[in-house]
Amino acid sequence: MKTQPPQFIAGFPIEWEDFEQRNRLFLERYSHLSEAFNIAFNRILAKSEPIEKFVFGYGQLCREDFLEVFLLSANGYGIGATKLLRIRETEVEERFVSVKKRFMTTDCKKCGTEKLHHNWNKLDFVTMAKKSGPLGDLILHGYFGPLTQAHSHPATLTSRLTLLESGGINFVSGPQRNMADVALLTAHEIVLCVLDVQKKQFDIPDLPERLQVCHTDLEEIRNEPRKKVL
Repeated sequence: MKTQPPQFIAGFPIEWEDFEQRNRLFLERYSHLSEAFNIAFNRILAKSEPIEKFVFGYGQLCREDFLEVFLLSANGYGIGATKLLRIRETEVEERFVSVKKRFMTTDCKKCGTEKLHHNWNKLDFVTMAKKSGPLGDLILHGYFGPLTQAHSHPATLTSRLTLLESGGINFVSGPQRNMADVALLTAHEIVLCVLDVQKKQFDIPDLPERLQVCHTDLEEIRNEPRKKVL
């Protein structure tokens, strides 16, 4: 007896159609990005140094974040997609505390005191982001904007409320398509930066050539005329 395919679908077909119209070029070029993902991440990591493990593993997490933003954006969840964009300074700080002892060096041999090694960057998070090259240009959409959505913030609430002529207040529901498009484009730029790091850290055949195609695609997608939506 032939098994019937599952009928359950999680998502909103109407939103998919609208997303496709707004982001047609992105979808047409997505296969290039998918190929770059496969080249960079669908492999066994041969090196065992801590920095290689971190770059490879964190790159994988960033790819997953991008795919989650893609999924939410395609279903009209602009606010949810924006929340995922937030650069995880809290997580980075927690990781630093857990490995801090590895970066301590002797300050005074006589009394045995230690200090943080000079190789550890002491700049604050936003300053580091601004000095990181292309990522610094994304600090508004990739950090400050998502920050207001990620926590219980007055701006988060007021952005979802509207004052009616009757004097009442209504909660604004429904898709946030413009936010979804901005979140996806920002995530696209971030994930290409992640792939650039993979290229610099590892000697991966075919990745530089494929990545150059992806950067060209992004530039054309960024400059594509698009109608602003709600």
